[in-house]
Amino acid sequence: MQIIVLTPDNLKNHEIDTINMLLDNGLEKIHIRKPSFTLKEYREYILKIKKEYYSKIVLHGGFDLVKELEIGGIHLNSVARKDGNIYNNISNNKNITISASTHTWNEIVEEKKRFDYLFISPVFDSISKEGYTASIDLNGAVALKQKLTKNNLYCPKIIGLGGVNVPHIPILKQFKFDGAAVYGAIWNSSNPLATLNGLLVMAKQ
Repeated sequence: MQIIVLTPDNLKNHEIDTINMLLDNGLEKIHIRKPSFTLKEYREYILKIKKEYYSKIVLHGGFDLVKELEIGGIHLNSVARKDGNIYNNISNNKNITISASTHTWNEIVEEKKRFDYLFISPVFDSISKEGYTASIDLNGAVALKQKLTKNNLYCPKIIGLGGVNVPHIPILKQFKFDGAAVYGAIWNSSNPLATLNGLLVMAKQ
């Protein structure tokens, strides 16, 4: 099972140091999501991350930097998914992953584009957003895969997002999720590295 970490929307103290530390210690993908960032701010932010990890970065914006800095992937929100040019400009490059956010199983069934993986949320009650409660039937992952396979349709990897912490990893594995995207469990932790290690241990069991 894959573990993905998302950055906080707003800069935190020692954020870049934390990202480099997590990547040094086995994190496979870091999603950089900064809704307020300009292209210049995205560039300045990324240049502070160790260059050897650029292939592990997935951008939620500043897509012009993908080719310039040899970034590993892009992630499309609901608005960006409607812009076919963004998808088409990247989809021909097999070295760059394309992912997106979803909120229902039916949304995945109806998706016509081929994404490498899709977030579905919220799978658990949020750690960082008050009142943001679980609304995804975890049984849906198995049903989705069976339906798409039966009809010879492409099935992306399914990544659970929302309220994910160390104890939730075995649950997501039990329900056949392919990975977990983590936000509050890392950035609200007094020891992000210990949290990552716990997530990775559970993911490998």
